[in-house]
This record gives sequence, structure tokens and C-alpha cells, in this order.
Amino acid sequence: QKHKGWSESTWRGTESILKRVVEEWGEVPLSGLNTRLIEGFLTTRLDQDGITKATHNRHLACLKTIFKMAVRWGALAHNPAAPIRSLKEDPTIPRALSDSETAKLLSELPDHARRTAIVALDTGMRKSELFGLQWQDIDFERRQVTVRQSKNGSFRVIPMTDRVLEELRKQQQTGVIPYVLPSALRSGQRAETVKDALSSAGHRAGIGHVHLHVLRHTFATRLREAGQPLDRIMALLGHKTMAMSLRYAKSTPTQLKEAIEALG
Repeated sequence: QKHKGWSESTWRGTESILKRVVEEWGEVPLSGLNTRLIEGFLTTRLDQDGITKATHNRHLACLKTIFKMAVRWGALAHNPAAPIRSLKEDPTIPRALSDSETAKLLSELPDHARRTAIVALDTGMRKSELFGLQWQDIDFERRQVTVRQSKNGSFRVIPMTDRVLEELRKQQQTGVIPYVLPSALRSGQRAETVKDALSSAGHRAGIGHVHLHVLRHTFATRLREAGQPLDRIMALLGHKTMAMSLRYAKSTPTQLKEAIEALG
């Protein structure tokens, strides 16, 4: 981890892949691994385990990094995963909650999870950014949140809505430090995570399974429906390229409807 420079969230997300790789090749020396074996492993995961193309690509990216470091450290002469190409992933439509669904969800959430959900809905921060937020990143005077640990490696500043300001003021009074939003609330011997609380509340509200990334999608979709330009949405979400933000233009037809109505 320290040699590659992976973030803590990337390391956690890669753990299951590394575990599967060890199960597959734990007894095989590095010199015994070749491109054919790697391709066979990935194909088996696609055909028999039913992984998605996106998961295939994450596996491949992880393997390429491992072998790249092995080459750098002199354990291998070449990277056997380098010739393998990523698969073209099927486009996905971002799932976003409607205003009524959002209200139902919030009404079903316990206080600690509701506070996190409101911040997520009004800032669009990723899971790792939400739970990595520290009080030094909150500027109540300027009404802004600074995201220092972003996925793309750069910081960004997000203005607070009135309800984010209100919820963070309440959270400040709890005296929890250094992180602003706890990922779980311990009650006796049991700790309820925000993840579990969101999923349970979603089912009670008749929405189905809800996770934090749905709230990020909802944030972006609301901005697009309000007519905000894509470059602002891109900046607020912390996207490196416009391609990711363009999904919200395609999945939110409000402005396209207005364009067609103009023909009338």
C-alpha cells in the first residue's frame, strides 16, 4: 500500500481481489505466471462467477499494478498482464431518487444516518470523502466544505446549503472528533452502520436498496434538472473529465423536453 500510494478506500476495495488472486495462484512463483494464465483466470470469473465487465476491468487493473511493481523491483522481467486489454463496459444509467422518495427515505432514517444522508444529498461527496471529513475542513463562516482526500487526487470546495449548515452545527455539538461523520453508531454491543441504516430505511420506505452513491447521483441529477451547466456539476462532483458528468445530461431529459417544446 505505502509503495503504490493507494488511498485507504482503494486499498479496502482491492482486498477482495487480492484475496481471490492469492487463492488462485498462492503457490505459484511469480515467474510461473504468464498472460495465458491471467486471461484464463479473468475469463473464468466472467463465465462461471458471473462478474461484470466493470469488475473484470478492476481485477485487470489491480493485476497490472501488482506485476508493474514486481518488474520495478526486479522480481519479473516483464509485466504479463500488460498485453491484456480492458473490456468495453456497458453504459449504466445513474439511479437517482425523486423528491418524494428522498423525503420518505429521510423520514425512515435514525438521526446519525439522516445527518450523513443530508450532507451526502446536498454536497454529492463520495463515501470515502464523507467519512474522511474532519472539522478542520468545515468553514462555518464562509459556509463551505473542503474535500481534501478526493479520489482524483485534487481538493475541491463545496458551498453549504442551509440544511447542511444546520446539520453540521448540530453534529459539532456532539463533540465527536476528529472526523465529522461517524460511519456507525454503537448502541450497547451492536454498531449500526450508515450503510445498513440506508438499506433498511430504503426498504421500509418502499424504495428498495439505497446506498450512499445513490445519494451522490441524486445530488447531480437535481443540479442538472435545475439547469446547472455540466462544468459546474463536474467541479462539484470532483470528476476529472466531462465524460462522467455527461451521464447526468443523458439521464435527465428536462432540458431536452424544453428544447422539443420550443419547436412548438
